[in-house]
Amino acid sequence: MKIGDVTFAAEIANTGELRTRGLSERDSLDSQTGMLFIFDDGRASAFWMKGMRFPLDFVWIGSGCTVVAVTKDVPNAAPETPSSELPLYRSFVEAEYNLEINAGEVERLGISVGDSVAFEGINVRGASC
Repeated sequence: MKIGDVTFAAEIANTGELRTRGLSERDSLDSQTGMLFIFDDGRASAFWMKGMRFPLDFVWIGSGCTVVAVTKDVPNAAPETPSSELPLYRSFVEAEYNLEINAGEVERLGISVGDSVAFEGINVRGASC
């Protein structure tokens, strides 16, 4: 997929099971890779960092195939943090998709609100950018 002129290799999380597991229990992501969350109802929900071992940036993508918000440097929680105490992260602008990438990449790669988004080679139901 592309955001502006930047290409990312993206794993797809388009089922409840895949979205729930997300990137948890992994030790890292390669640079310019991430996980694209696609929702049945076309609305990105809230995210938490349960089981995460490294911080992330969230890129929120709207129905017009542009970046509508970014959440930078979302910290991973301590492993012993109870689920009830994990903060929730969401876009305060309506978003259809969420791309999770390594913390710092939004800044390093110059990703910003208004950047165009194109899904290249992503042929799953609900992916329409």
